[in-house]
Amino acid sequence: MIKWKQENVEIKDGGDYGIKALPEQNQAILIIRAFDDNHEGSYMCEASNMFGKTSQTIYLFVVGKYCILY
Repeated sequence: MIKWKQENVEIKDGGDYGIKALPEQNQAILIIRAFDDNHEGSYMCEASNMFGKTSQTIYLFVVGKYCILY
């Protein structure tokens, strides 16, 4: 199971966001279709299965019409 969260709130597929799982490539992709200052903040991808759970957090900065991931 893959979950994406922004500032600890789960993101659902639809609206500003698209979520795509590519298990063959071992990838989970979060697409932000149109971003603004409201999208700035921490994003966490959490993956879990019967063997355990892991997560990775990144920070998204919005600078004008660009976004920077850190």
